[in-house]
Amino acid sequence: MSDASGHSLKEQLRADEKAFEETGHLFGLEKLERKESDPGTYEAVWHILSNLCDAAWSTGCKVSSSPIAAEGGDALWALHVPTGEAICTSRGITAHPGLLADMVRNFIELGYEEYPGFKQGDIFENNDPHYGGIHAPDFDMCMPIFYRDKLVAWASAVSHVSDCGSVVAGSIGFLNPDCYSDGLTVSMEKVGENDRFYPWYEMRIKSRTRTPDWVMGDARGRVAGCITIRERLTEMIEKYGLDFFLDASKEYVEDSRRYAVGRVKTQTVPGLIRKSQFKDLAMKGKRTLLAKQDIDCLFNLPMELEIEADANVRIS
Repeated sequence: MSDASGHSLKEQLRADEKAFEETGHLFGLEKLERKESDPGTYEAVWHILSNLCDAAWSTGCKVSSSPIAAEGGDALWALHVPTGEAICTSRGITAHPGLLADMVRNFIELGYEEYPGFKQGDIFENNDPHYGGIHAPDFDMCMPIFYRDKLVAWASAVSHVSDCGSVVAGSIGFLNPDCYSDGLTVSMEKVGENDRFYPWYEMRIKSRTRTPDWVMGDARGRVAGCITIRERLTEMIEKYGLDFFLDASKEYVEDSRRYAVGRVKTQTVPGLIRKSQFKDLAMKGKRTLLAKQDIDCLFNLPMELEIEADANVRIS
């Protein structure tokens, strides 16, 4: 799979990184030509893309029928350029969009473009924090979107499941002593094709989670939302043209970067902040799973935030 110049997705990532280093602009976009030449259409298409993500959220949560998604709304859908950068997202938990973008990028960086390859209807999933997830109950999913045999975008989704088979029942698993007790792990896997899950994926959900109907409901909801994005994006491309979408989608990402830089420059002061946040864990004498958990302790969670004059922000 390659673009018109014959570049693979991984090669495109390297080219984009070089362009950003040389110009200071994502994709090397020093000018937003589509925005400048046709601002009305540029703005109209942006709202269409934003609305189709919200439509995916509504569809996915209804299909899911699990209380966390249908009533709590703890889910999110997003649209990405072929190299993974997020164009826009639905409502949802704000920590997820960057992680979904990282997931798409990880599939590219790990060589999945060559094997098993990307094609329309493929379903890829991850809930492994080692590869970018927040925690095991958050199942991240992405599906490639093709138009006339060309990869033009990705649809992604995340939903918080009611149980992932961890050592303690429930949707959080806060008593897990380590990653080996997190339960069912999907580590950067292709879990379906032709818009359907593989039967062994469904069997694993049924045999390794305590609420398999809700967990599979969430999975089907994620797919339904991604299909909604794909179908509505195709309609938009048919109306406004593929070239406009490919150009404008990158401009939206760079435009958002400029907006964020402007906010940092106008609403912050350059400098360095160091802070420690202490979290107590009082478990001594209480019911614990392992002997090493029978303790009272105080965690120090240090943070260092540096804001530079050019709006670079570093957090450690």
